[in-house]
Amino acid sequence: MKQYLYLCDKLDKLKTNKNKIDFFLNWTRSQFESNCALLLFFEATNTGKVRGLLQSNDSTVEVSLTLKNKPISSTILLKDDIRIESEREVPLDGTISFAYIPVNSHSENPIGALLIGSKDPEDLLKVNALELKLLSLKLRDIISRETNTKKYDDNLKALILLGDNFELPIYITDIEGHFLFASKSFLSLTGYSNLIELNSSRGLFKDSRKRKEEIETIIRKGFVRNYPLVLTSLDGSEMEIMDNAVFQEGKITGIFFDITDYMKQKRELSEALEMQEFLNDQIFNTIRLLQKTQVSAIKALARLAEFRDQETGNHLQRICEYTHALASEVYRLNPYSFKISRGYQNDIYVSSMLHDIGKVGIPDSILLKPGKLTREEWDVMKKHTLWGWETLVQADREMGEQSFLTLAATIALNHHERYDGSGYPNGLRGEDIPLSARITAVADVYDALTTRRPYKEAWSHERATEELVKQRGLQFDAVLIDIYLSIEDRFHEIRTRFPD
Repeated sequence: MKQYLYLCDKLDKLKTNKNKIDFFLNWTRSQFESNCALLLFFEATNTGKVRGLLQSNDSTVEVSLTLKNKPISSTILLKDDIRIESEREVPLDGTISFAYIPVNSHSENPIGALLIGSKDPEDLLKVNALELKLLSLKLRDIISRETNTKKYDDNLKALILLGDNFELPIYITDIEGHFLFASKSFLSLTGYSNLIELNSSRGLFKDSRKRKEEIETIIRKGFVRNYPLVLTSLDGSEMEIMDNAVFQEGKITGIFFDITDYMKQKRELSEALEMQEFLNDQIFNTIRLLQKTQVSAIKALARLAEFRDQETGNHLQRICEYTHALASEVYRLNPYSFKISRGYQNDIYVSSMLHDIGKVGIPDSILLKPGKLTREEWDVMKKHTLWGWETLVQADREMGEQSFLTLAATIALNHHERYDGSGYPNGLRGEDIPLSARITAVADVYDALTTRRPYKEAWSHERATEELVKQRGLQFDAVLIDIYLSIEDRFHEIRTRFPD
């Protein structure tokens, strides 16, 4: 117990989370006479692949861990049950097995785990049960803080891109109102050049008490909508703005809408209708911006896989156009026993971009190999369908409802299934394969055939069409091939309009 109290006292004195983790892992190795200790972070799921930090030989390295045979629930894991990947060499000399200590959140959801290398993990767990439980509780705070910090950093990067690319006056402050971030448009709006000037100003808000009241409201309620303020820019001119802000992770994130001109018109005309029109315009612009942002975000995500696979951005564009063309004809002709909605055409246009997102998990040695893959390499390559599905399904769950990611996950998992049942990963047959995946399969193969690869030249449209017809009812849905033949000129036009 004295050793545990010493650990707690030392951790409380360390300032950064990195130093806390390094010290904790080093202390754990020493305390339990282990040659390695591994701290896992369950950021998305508690099975499969997770992020971790491993300390061995007095150095801490970031690792990615995959359990080969068991879910993360066993109290004892053999070294052969896990695969550890890292950019640096990770020696595990002498390690035979690990004692597994779960770390749960306050709501008892798993958020991480501690693995201690041991020759006798069962004895380690039994003899030190109370001390390990206390360590688990201490780790809960460390992991929660580390995860929240990473989420905040990721959100900040996204805000910087959003503010700069779409010229939005976005800001972030602490609870005292001190600016931590301001987009270029925000600085342009207020007339200041940088954060130092912005925070040095005492007169940015004409009524400082009203700004203070707004901050108190944001912290108390968690948000404000259309909160009116008057700003004084650097040149002394005044402007009226509406502030929309939220309070999260101890920070206030908001966006200013300049309504100076509108308010001038409103005062001059005294017409409530003007306000309604303004608000309608803001709503319309916001919806349009959200739609544009969504598509841009999806394209950026999809290109992660395409860039590694040496594909071009036009490959994604062509896949979207092909799937939309096929889906539009399915909607018009209604050839199946079920009907698709008009919105399905737009949904598959967006979702099909992510069909190969799972390829980000494929090693470069396999993904970029110019020659034929071995059987073992091909087995790894096939897993991109499962990895893509797992990633998109988890993201969909975190949104709390079904979204475009639901359809994207279905496509990612099933676009390599074949109509005759010889595809992967699940060997689905016929109409057991989701329609979205059947449509994407036709588009993906046509594009692959007509695209130059290191191992082949690009096929002509005519030769590619012959191959699709040859695979009618085998690799592809016969109904979709018939639809393709009726609009094959459209495919050719798309291929010409978006070249590599």
